[in-house]
Amino acid sequence: MFNRVIPWRSQAKYLGVIVDKRLSFIPHIDYIVANTNKIKSSLSALIGRRSKVSIRNKLLLYRTIIRPTMSYASVAWSYQPSKTQFHRLEVIQTKTLRHVFQAPWFVRNAQLLREANLPPLKEFLHEIAFRSFRKAEEHPNPLVREAVDYEFDEEAPPSRKRPRRALLEDQIGK
Repeated sequence: MFNRVIPWRSQAKYLGVIVDKRLSFIPHIDYIVANTNKIKSSLSALIGRRSKVSIRNKLLLYRTIIRPTMSYASVAWSYQPSKTQFHRLEVIQTKTLRHVFQAPWFVRNAQLLREANLPPLKEFLHEIAFRSFRKAEEHPNPLVREAVDYEFDEEAPPSRKRPRRALLEDQIGK
């Protein structure tokens, strides 16, 4: 382009989402983990174990700052990552909730989520995706509607499934 050679890259960052050549989103999840840890450390005086802030306000900080950072662009990648990558995000959530509640190591993660009145991370991310697909179906722009209005090909190979289909199959339990 303009008599210059454009170097080949194995990944690109677009609108804050790191897309790699295999669409595994591993570099993006690495970025999310690092970014969330930075935010957690900057908020540690407020949500830490020795903080005098109420649990209600600590949870508010988690819901308004940390969780949106973890779920940014989840419509694009929430159906794709491996269990290991999802586990990395769940670990961040659990550690944060342990700090918020000042809970010892033997308190179960499910109990922390119940006390915080939060759904598990996977359910939360899938709900965001379903809401986005529903909004896209009702969008006034026909191009947006066409992007989510497609027939399911039952014989499509598992590697070629589209995001909405993968989410639906995951919810059904196939």
